[in-house]
Formats: sequence, structure tokens, C-alpha cells
Amino acid sequence: MSIEKTASLVLSVMPYRESSTIAALLSRNYGRINGIAKGVRRSPQSPLTLERGQLVELVLYLKPHRDLHTIGAVSVINYFPAIRADLGRLALRDACFELILKSVTASETHGELFDFALAFLDRLEKLPGMPFPVCELWSFFHGWARLLGFLLNLRECVRCGSPRVASAGGMVVPEKGGLLCSSCARNAATAPSFLPGPAAAFLLGEGPYGKEPLSAAFTPGERIRITRLLADYCRYHLDIRSELKSLHFLETVLF
Repeated sequence: MSIEKTASLVLSVMPYRESSTIAALLSRNYGRINGIAKGVRRSPQSPLTLERGQLVELVLYLKPHRDLHTIGAVSVINYFPAIRADLGRLALRDACFELILKSVTASETHGELFDFALAFLDRLEKLPGMPFPVCELWSFFHGWARLLGFLLNLRECVRCGSPRVASAGGMVVPEKGGLLCSSCARNAATAPSFLPGPAAAFLLGEGPYGKEPLSAAFTPGERIRITRLLADYCRYHLDIRSELKSLHFLETVLF
């Protein structure tokens, strides 16, 4: 057994027996891990605190070939109060966490994944709540797929190589890992899998839109469609067979 200290994001918590909690964590040094914090629910004065959405530093008692490790001392680094106080931000955070939970299973070092998820929460904490910043979730889905080796090619048509898809948009073809331009895909602009040019340019960091105007540029229904389109791209490549349930909650917030 080794005793290690690491920064972690608390992805989920579940009560266990009378006084303990099982937590799913994304850690900087050890990737996705599950840990049990014993006695944390015994009294309100317990020094250990674990709640979903926290950034914590904790001590891990790691045992080889174990799926559940023991959590020791916990200190809260950030609990993201603006996210906790706003249903819209919570909906975005929960969609982010659900994708992490369903796509990262191995207890390996994934420092870049931890940093990317933490940067998403930091931006979400600081952004104004209105217009609704759902495009931040689009950036997360796109970047998460890239980090795991499945970048969605937004720069050129995957069939003819036309660079117009970055500005005009195109039809997302998950099995090809990119977009088909309107010349290569009949009725591309009216297809359910069409990614509009402003959204594609935003994901490339090349659009004229700031985060607020871009979110306001689409109707709520269109924002939901684009969100599900990018989520389904991640599901296809990350072998996630069930839909993201958190998107249902997100839809109720968007309307």
C-alpha cells in the first residue's frame, strides 16, 4: 500500500452504510479512481467533507489491484460557489461530469484531462449566467474528444477537402471524424447532424463571436440540437452506449 496526496475533482458521491461515503474522483496524478471516506457522515463536525463538484486535495491509501481505495484527510481547495448557486451552470457541470464518468475508467495518470476539466469549471464559475453559456459545453465536448484521440475535423470537408466547412458549416459524420460540406452531402444544411458555421468557427477559436453573443445567436431548440450532436459524436467514439441523462435536465433549463 502507498500513501499519496493528490488534487482531485469530486465527480459523484454516494452514501455508504451509516457514516461513510464512496466518491468517484478525477485526480491529477492517478486519473479516475473510486475511494471510500469512512466516518464522514458521522457528525456535522467531521473534518472530512466531500461533495460533488468540489476541487479537493486529499490523501489516498492506494492498494494495488483494488477498485476501491481509502480516502484520508480532505481539504477543500474550491467549491465553485457560483456554479452551486445557479441551475444553468449546474446543468452544464453535470453534463461535463457524466461524460467524464462514462469515458474514463482506468486508474492511470491523466494530468491533461484533469487540467482540461478544471479549466472548464473555472470558466463556468466566472462567466455571466445570461445569455446561457451553453457554448462552453460545446467546447468541452470538442476538447474532450480531442484529448482522447478523436478530434472532430472542422477545418475541411472529409470527402473533398474543401476548407469552407469552417465558415459555412457541414454535416457531422462521426465514422469519418469530420464534416461533409454542402457540395458533398445533399441537403446538408437541413440535416439533423448539421453543424452551423458560427458554431464550427467558435470551436476552432476563429469565429467573430464572443461566448455570450454566440449563445444568443441560436434558438433554444437549436442550442439543444447542437449540444446533442456534439455529445453523440463523443458517445460514438468513446464507446458510450447510453445517452447522457444529464442532457434532459439541461434541456429543461434551456427552455
